[in-house]
Amino acid sequence: MNAPRPDILPVFPLPSVVLFPNVTLPLHVFEPRYRQMVEDLLHGDRWLAVPLLRPDAAGTAAAADGGAPPFHALAGAGRIGRYTRLPDGRMNIVVEGEERVRLREVPSDRPYRLARATAAPEDTRPLAGREAVRILKEILGLGGELGMLDREAAGKIPPRGRDRRALLVNQLAAVVLAGPAERQAILEAGDYIERAALVLRQLRLASSIVTTLGRLPRPEDPQRN
Repeated sequence: MNAPRPDILPVFPLPSVVLFPNVTLPLHVFEPRYRQMVEDLLHGDRWLAVPLLRPDAAGTAAAADGGAPPFHALAGAGRIGRYTRLPDGRMNIVVEGEERVRLREVPSDRPYRLARATAAPEDTRPLAGREAVRILKEILGLGGELGMLDREAAGKIPPRGRDRRALLVNQLAAVVLAGPAERQAILEAGDYIERAALVLRQLRLASSIVTTLGRLPRPEDPQRN
């Protein structure tokens, strides 16, 4: 039986990664403080939060006063599933996303940061409506065209059940061609219709780029002169 999420979570902030619910996230752990964090987690409940660092995290102000770089308060939380220890002490882990949480940093007596986590529930009810079906059909089509879904999942019929539809949206949100800020905005979406619409926007943009690149003339091979 999986351990319930504790109120205080170790924090693994990253500059370009957003953890979505019900999506697995592979991570390579090499810094000593995070190696210690993983060791502690493997002997405990395995829960952690993976917030996105804010764009100003590397700013001169934070560096000047020695403060820790700021991260977004809304983040994904999950548990370490599979892990592999490497001969030099580094580790490869897979974090299994479980839920959204809102973080408030608290003092830490460990080499890594800690935060109090409160649940940020998500409403899947809108995924049962007609608007969701329309958006999901286009998501499935574009996701298939772009190779982000396997052939079976890329059909035109959205999966039945709100939970399966939410899983589809989150899986594409995790792999869609978007920058960290766009992924964070997708995570923070107020409901799943809004999240699906943001994912669809990114898929349309990626499809447009692929189409445009396909129309460009190919450079001549200089060896054929």
